[in-house]
Amino acid sequence: MIHRSLSYDPTPEHRISRTKWSRGFAVVYGTILLLLLTFIAAHRLLNGPNAATEIAGEYAAPPAANNLLHAN
Repeated sequence: MIHRSLSYDPTPEHRISRTKWSRGFAVVYGTILLLLLTFIAAHRLLNGPNAATEIAGEYAAPPAANNLLHAN
C-alpha cells in the first residue's frame, strides 16, 4: 500500500474553515466550563463549607476539639 495515497493537503479555504470551527468549539466549550466553575464557586460561597452539618441540625456531632473541652 502506498502511503502517499493517504496524504491530505488541504486548500487554504479548508484551513481557514477548520481554524474557524476550532476556535468556535473552543469558545463554546470554554464558556460552558467557565459557567460551571462559576456556578460551583458561587454555590460554595453562598452555602459555606459546613452546609451538611447545618442541614443535619441536632443530629450533627460536635467537633473533636469541643469534645475534649467538655470532657473535664
